[in-house]
Amino acid sequence: TKNDSFDIWDASHGELEPPHPIEEYAAIVGTGSEAMMLETEAEDKDWIDRVWKFLETWKTLKRPGLLVCFGHQLYTAVEGGVIGWVKTPAGEQIREFGPSLLSLNAAERHTDPLLSAYHQETLSVVASPGQEVQQPPAHSKVLAWNATSPNQILRHAGDLIWSIQNHPELTSIHLDLATIFRREVLRKEGYTDIDLETLKQQVIKQDTNQAREVLFVNFLRQVEQNIIERQR
Repeated sequence: TKNDSFDIWDASHGELEPPHPIEEYAAIVGTGSEAMMLETEAEDKDWIDRVWKFLETWKTLKRPGLLVCFGHQLYTAVEGGVIGWVKTPAGEQIREFGPSLLSLNAAERHTDPLLSAYHQETLSVVASPGQEVQQPPAHSKVLAWNATSPNQILRHAGDLIWSIQNHPELTSIHLDLATIFRREVLRKEGYTDIDLETLKQQVIKQDTNQAREVLFVNFLRQVEQNIIERQR
């Protein structure tokens, strides 16, 4: 919005719309959620539908967006992609949790606005998804993948909106909090306390700071550039 400020729209907790009209926003960042795109709970359907309509309108404005985890899946669905459960090669349903090393698309990395200043072939992030993008939308570009999911980072049609399956914003501290608040769920999914501590130590050893600097700083540069171009 004006004066370099930002708003938080907590759609999942009853806020029916953003604090300002959509046209006043220069960019959006979408987050993860406890909700699932598949097997949506009844209480989540209304707010997901509202955000879906918001995103449909947003893409017509031709302004930047960066959508993470649930946001990645939701926007991909808006664009016509296919969402599914994360599974092993044998078909067992799993959750990807902990450190995640992404391989970057060499053909796209050097020209993509978010990645072009980054000169390495991999990027470390923190993972937590149980669902994934299984088929990206037409006209989107796959920028990164890993052994678990083939569509970890997408640049969508129009080259102004990116979506990311895993969490560049999270650190080992956030992972530690996640293991505390979701410990019972993770135990049911097969993670032991030793597993969770090992994963936290692996995140500490991996440099996830680079992901935040590369993706978020470069995204802000794209926002600034887009504002300048719209003012011409």
